[in-house]
Amino acid sequence: MKKINVRLLLPSDLPAIQKVALETWSDTYGSFIPEEDILEDHNKHCNIEALGKLYKKRDGMVGEVDNEVVAYSTCGLNEEMNRYHIYSLYILPDYQGHGLGKKLLGLAYEKAKELGFDRVWLGVMEKNTKTLEWYRSQGFQFVEEEPFTMGKTIVNCLNGYKLIS
Repeated sequence: MKKINVRLLLPSDLPAIQKVALETWSDTYGSFIPEEDILEDHNKHCNIEALGKLYKKRDGMVGEVDNEVVAYSTCGLNEEMNRYHIYSLYILPDYQGHGLGKKLLGLAYEKAKELGFDRVWLGVMEKNTKTLEWYRSQGFQFVEEEPFTMGKTIVNCLNGYKLIS
């Protein structure tokens, strides 16, 4: 049986996070976002320096299978909207369906409750139907729409929340 674990992200995890991001973005978004836009966005937002700055501002968590990082999430306070927000949650395709997503969501719920929030927010690209349906199955309600840009591609993003208290 494989050992599944979730924990706080460490600076030494950043190279693994880069890999998880690129593989999941290509697998998930590749059918509706051109590869050059995925790579442009990845190079801009997932270089080690950018990731290091990001994890100083947000709560980062990783999911491991047999001590290998195969998933990650970032969460934090969106001060402008006074919301606790899950900014990212990515799991390598071969490791989806093993409970890592639920465990990472659980850590986000705990942190949001500690900060006094009764709900957690996130956004999902509308064309990312598999993920959108998974979040709905986890109790998220999508109530807002906004454009999201990756590279030169603009897609519709649905924003939603789950009550946690």
